[in-house]
Amino acid sequence: MAQRSIGKMLALVITVLTAVAGFSLISPPLSSQTTPQAAMVFSYVAGWGEVAPAGQFNDPGGVAIGPDNRIYVADTGNHRVQVFEADGTLVRQWGRLGRDDGEFWSPGGIAVDTSGHVYVADTKNHRVQKFTANGDLVTKWGAPGEGDGQFREPTKLAVSLTGKVIVADTGNHRVQVFSASGAFEDVWGGYGTGAGQFREPRGIAIDLIGRVYVVDAGNSRIQVFNLAGTYLYAWGEPGSAYNQFQEPYDVSADLSYIYVADAGNHRVQIFNPSGTFVKVLGQEGGGNGDFRRPRGLAASTSGNLYVADTGNHRLQVLSGGLYVNQWGKRGRARGQLAAPQGVTVDAANNVYVADTGNDRIQKFTAQGQFLAEWGTAGADPGQFRQPYDICFAPNNVIYVADSGNNRVQAFDTSGVFSLASGAGALRSPQGLAASINDRLFVADTGNSRLQILTHALQPVTQWGTPGTGSGEILFPAAVARGLLGLTYVADEGNHRILVFNSAGQVANTWGAQGSNPGEFLFPAGIAVDKRLSHVYVADTRNHRIQVFSAFGILLATWGSYGCEPGEFNAPAGIAVDSSSHIYVVDANNRVQVFRCVSCTPPTPAPVMLPLILRRYPDDWNLSGLEGIPVKTLAYDPVRPEVAYAGTGGHGIFHRRDCTLPWEQLDQFRESSVYALLATTNNCLYAAIYGEGVYRSRDQGATWEFASNGIENYYLYALAVHPIQPETIYAASDRVYKSTDGGANWRAADDGLTGTELNCLVIVPDAPNIILTGTADQGVFRSTNGGVSWQAANTGLSNLVIWHLAVSPTDSRTIFAATDDGIYRSDDRGLNWMFAGSATDTQRTYCLAIHPTKRRMIYAGTAGGGVLVSTDNGLTWAAINDGLGNDVVQALTISTDGCARLYAGTDNGIWERAGN
Repeated sequence: MAQRSIGKMLALVITVLTAVAGFSLISPPLSSQTTPQAAMVFSYVAGWGEVAPAGQFNDPGGVAIGPDNRIYVADTGNHRVQVFEADGTLVRQWGRLGRDDGEFWSPGGIAVDTSGHVYVADTKNHRVQKFTANGDLVTKWGAPGEGDGQFREPTKLAVSLTGKVIVADTGNHRVQVFSASGAFEDVWGGYGTGAGQFREPRGIAIDLIGRVYVVDAGNSRIQVFNLAGTYLYAWGEPGSAYNQFQEPYDVSADLSYIYVADAGNHRVQIFNPSGTFVKVLGQEGGGNGDFRRPRGLAASTSGNLYVADTGNHRLQVLSGGLYVNQWGKRGRARGQLAAPQGVTVDAANNVYVADTGNDRIQKFTAQGQFLAEWGTAGADPGQFRQPYDICFAPNNVIYVADSGNNRVQAFDTSGVFSLASGAGALRSPQGLAASINDRLFVADTGNSRLQILTHALQPVTQWGTPGTGSGEILFPAAVARGLLGLTYVADEGNHRILVFNSAGQVANTWGAQGSNPGEFLFPAGIAVDKRLSHVYVADTRNHRIQVFSAFGILLATWGSYGCEPGEFNAPAGIAVDSSSHIYVVDANNRVQVFRCVSCTPPTPAPVMLPLILRRYPDDWNLSGLEGIPVKTLAYDPVRPEVAYAGTGGHGIFHRRDCTLPWEQLDQFRESSVYALLATTNNCLYAAIYGEGVYRSRDQGATWEFASNGIENYYLYALAVHPIQPETIYAASDRVYKSTDGGANWRAADDGLTGTELNCLVIVPDAPNIILTGTADQGVFRSTNGGVSWQAANTGLSNLVIWHLAVSPTDSRTIFAATDDGIYRSDDRGLNWMFAGSATDTQRTYCLAIHPTKRRMIYAGTAGGGVLVSTDNGLTWAAINDGLGNDVVQALTISTDGCARLYAGTDNGIWERAGN
């Protein structure tokens, strides 16, 4: 590596704070180290979501005719059974969402035996329940699994004249047979395409001579068996022609014909029992005799055909292929939700829900009391087609992502329409977030980009390009605004989170496809709690919520697939109120409210403030070395009143306490010193530029050469093991390690790429983790005490690293000073997030973290003086009264009675009291 001249080094300042390299003021004794944060506990607070009034439906999925000629309907989306007379008069209903006896979770099929007993395929509870005709539970059987008598989402079932209960075990790709009491008797099939095999079997029907018709949905065919399970024949194939199917769902038989609910083709096909096509009924639509995804059929001996017209949320009656009657509709009761996708909270903690399936917005109190609603299906102003997200803006405006109409609409908080975005620019927008500076961030999902509008819905710019690569987006589903002007995007198609800085650059990325902690399956919701600095992600297909720090460090996860309080079914929208209550909507058509019972807000709580906001009352004073450039500062961990300074061309100075002047040591008077290191075993080490490492055992009075094994004497950094003071590290164009106090060294550079190393830091409570910052290749990280190294630059957009500092009270947090400002890692250097700057050049040379005030960080800059953050790097302020805008090359903090902050500048040492 080419050696840097002294002149060049004066311009390109490298600062190594010995405090960060293992001194007691940064690495206190182990007994005073903080313990890892206790696991976060999130508690269920409340939930709401009304059921449709009796007689109305939500995705009815099954229908059956009893011996009393009454019509029994599995009202799938309302998790209940409804019973009607043949003319549609409501008789009774029973059931609700849950797992207890008599409760249901998305019941998909229903059958009635000759005695009037009602059997329900309780699909997502993986069981069958048997009732009397009045709804009293008789028995139940089944549990999740693949064994005999176990199920994976049984969809449909039928009962023979002899009382055999035949169940389509859909998720296990088989049919199971039980007695009327639920005793297992037989199993047919298995996964495959051959005769007698199944792919997601659904509907089952039994004709009068005992032939069993099974809808083999995944194979787009009907298979026929006898009651003993012997395969007889089959018909059908994928397509839209006659005798072809798309998503066939149910089957029924009368005295003469076989009826198939061809859901994907929005029709019913009629066949004779041998599979010969006879007739087709219906087409896609909402008119009489039209269908949308019909999923249930029941043919009566009188010639009537009852069709669960699922997508139209009604039951239709046909006779001889002609429309006769219908009843039911999707319920729109106040408080009832249908496939809600978005939720937001206003300044008064009122909760707004994008009631997607009902094409409306509903407003509630924080306790779930209904307040208002607005919107109907349509494309006019104030109407919606699948409103997907909703957000509250600081201008007291409610914005709605009207996904099906490819637009954003704006309303006041009472629902009065004000304006809509122009047509054509957006395609299926699904996410919204508003900022205080007249900006609305829109997840333009269909165009795989983020669009930024004004609050008046005028276009400003766009971020991101479609794709799967670094910084690209694929079907963004949600967006949220955080601190520091950061914008978080749920990059659903790529199963990850993207973070943009205020300039639209990708500042961080985390997550990958999977189900492990920190991984995602189609994340569809995201929210930021600025009070706690938490990022909440609705990990939709993993049916859970994951919690991260602002910088992407996984903090907690909660929830599992289910329908009970605290469980989720495809959670989508998520929002946080001012008290850190978390609101989640999911496919169980409800809002659930949670809170963290173990979280406390930081002190002071982070707030959005201008970067340069305030002046501190205490002024800087010149402490000494006027006109001399200071390169490094250090405190003695054994005698903290003693301080050392390394200079450019003037050797080493020391100060015996804060009341005495700085004195120059006799040796190295004309040398440049770029690193000083004092250890707990009374040794002082100095990296003399071009001369190697020297060691003193008497506070600098005498020195000995300590560079045996070091090949490059142009050294820029020193660090010491926090527990083993004989283990020392030094850096030049490689890392050297000594385990005998500097007497002998060996290279520890496997994986380093031959660049200049500017700094070193050792994680105090995990000292095998070492980081080094380079002149042009970012950060390298070792997890085995320097034996091997790997680049650790995820989230860094600038690879010139001047200095690294680790928090003394939470070693997970590491800060990096770069040519482009300050970056922060919350996972010991694995991932980085931009943490700000307040200078024109943004170049930051050095950092110091207060040893007892863990959220207080100081930064020395190139021409911007000293900055301070009191909220762990979220906001910064200049503290330059008396100091001016000097180039600050070193910082260190005294914790003795002097209580001083020292700044080493290109014009001497400055001090500031009262820190």
